[in-house]
Formats: sequence, C-alpha cells, structure tokens
Amino acid sequence: MAKVRLTAKEVAEIQSVITLKYHKGEQWVDARDLHKGLEVQTPFTMWIERRLDEYGFEAEIDFFTSLLKSTGGRPAHEYLLTLETAKHLATVERTSIGFKIRTYLFWWESQLRKIVQSEYDGQILS
Repeated sequence: MAKVRLTAKEVAEIQSVITLKYHKGEQWVDARDLHKGLEVQTPFTMWIERRLDEYGFEAEIDFFTSLLKSTGGRPAHEYLLTLETAKHLATVERTSIGFKIRTYLFWWESQLRKIVQSEYDGQILS
C-alpha cells in the first residue's frame, strides 16, 4: 500500500470530528458530533444503537447516556463516548473522513513506536 500523507487541512478536519467534552471529570466525545463529522448517512439513533451493540460497548464504561430536554417532541438521548470508543467507531466507518482518521491514527502510532524504540535503543541490556 502506498504511503498516504494528509494535508494540514485534512488534519484539522480530523481533529474537528473528534472534539472532547468533559463530564464527571473525564474526557468524552459527543456521539452526535461524531456521527455528523463522519458524514454517516444512516440516521443517528439507528447508527449509534447498532454500532454500540455490534462492537459490544458497555453503558457507563464505554459510553454514557442521558435524556436531553424536550423541544416539543420526544426528548432525544445524548450519547457521550469515551475517547477510545469514539476512535473505534471512527475507524470502522467506510467514509472518506473515516479513512483519513485511520491514516492519522496509524501515523501517530508510528511516531510513538519511533519514540519507544529510540528510548529502548539507548538502554544497556544486562
């Protein structure tokens, strides 16, 4: 596979898809924002319920739900995802931005491996 490079604009686009919120002192990602950013065509409620079930994510561990205030109809559910859950969901989407997110995360992983390897190379093994 050819090495894929992302432009600064694409990196900014990726960073806008996974935006962090804080709830109970922890970092979370709003599932509705993620759904919109990933450009998923499936309606939100169907998408989130299917994905959470399909990948075995657990309430109160991988995500948190609450009811939003009603604006005249039924109140909507708010889904807050852990960062790890959001990354999982983002990487399985078969959209253009999903591909860019996978590329971005693989790049960061390679950078981390280089750092760990350089630290390891500097050690004397006994």
